[in-house]
Amino acid sequence: MNSQYSRKVMYETIDGFVVGRQVQKDYMDMTTGWLIPNTELKINNKISYKINSLGCKGNELIEGVPVIGYFGDSGSFGGTDCWPDKVSVTGTQNLNASVEGHSMNWVIKQYLRLKSGGIDFV
Repeated sequence: MNSQYSRKVMYETIDGFVVGRQVQKDYMDMTTGWLIPNTELKINNKISYKINSLGCKGNELIEGVPVIGYFGDSGSFGGTDCWPDKVSVTGTQNLNASVEGHSMNWVIKQYLRLKSGGIDFV
């Protein structure tokens, strides 16, 4: 496991289903709706989700590399195989700032939060 993730959650499955818990509450603050930064979620000892220090799904950003941001709900948040991970533009990096179940108002708040925090989207 990568030591940058201070919060690590692991699940086992039976017949392909996580048993006994709603997984979302282990990577999302159910009060605020924001993802919990520095969280790694494993199911059957395989990484399913990484929430970086920005509270976005995926790896940490590399300083100085332009960022393409993806904002939305579960359609772009995705599972372990989401469409923002399939996009590759030379000289850029992807930031999946989507969160399941959020409205367009929340998407705008997420963009403004990240922009005011110094993320320079291209």
